[in-house]
Amino acid sequence: NVKNYKEFRKEVCGKEEEEDDIKSHTNLNEKIAKAILRDYPFVSGYQFVKMPEGWWHCTITMLHRIKDYLTKKGIEDFMIREMSEKFGYGDCKTTFGDDTINDILKDWESETYNTCCVCGKPATKYTDDWIRPYCDDCFSNKKK
Repeated sequence: NVKNYKEFRKEVCGKEEEEDDIKSHTNLNEKIAKAILRDYPFVSGYQFVKMPEGWWHCTITMLHRIKDYLTKKGIEDFMIREMSEKFGYGDCKTTFGDDTINDILKDWESETYNTCCVCGKPATKYTDDWIRPYCDDCFSNKKK
């Protein structure tokens, strides 16, 4: 099982970075969706690829924590129905939640809010229009 973003990206892409063109991006999304469904059957892989790429690492961590908990407790009917970006942080809708799952999701929401949505570095700036967190470099590039 993939435990972090770099391993995940290397497994899915065959390398750590993927060329940034439409065809390779579409192929990458297909590969990611299949890998997510394989490793985390309680979530649709296509929901994952809707997340900003800078949040993929913390999202993989969240999914892995949930998977470990579900396995430990023998829970089989849990599903993530929706993952989205909302007001500058990750938002997750599930079929049910208990204290542990809710804590994992709260940790993830906090981490996404404090993580650059583009590159995954710590966020230092937030946009006013569509609230999104950025590091200094990505914020500067966004303005260009």
